[in-house]
Amino acid sequence: MLSKGNILIGHSLHRDLCALKIDYSQVIDTTYIFKYANLPTTASPSLKSLCKAILEYSVREEGEPHNCLKDAEAAMNLVLAKLKNEFNDPIEIAASIVSAKKRCS
Repeated sequence: MLSKGNILIGHSLHRDLCALKIDYSQVIDTTYIFKYANLPTTASPSLKSLCKAILEYSVREEGEPHNCLKDAEAAMNLVLAKLKNEFNDPIEIAASIVSAKKRCS
């Protein structure tokens, strides 16, 4: 499925990989590559809130159904923005759009 040398990019990938029982080390998870000024370490921002804060666009409009291709493109754009602009300073995320981080069991 994944070839040696491939890098898997996405948002909250740890949940997907855990559910699929896949252990893969070459992962860039957009949940973890930014610093957040106003979130506890036990919370993570949604893809939607990250896109608004970093890319200044909405990945999904209100009421629009989930689209995995748009989500994948948004995650890639977040990684590219991080590489291009670094974003070393903590960013503000709307606290109402976060979820608790869950560990794989």
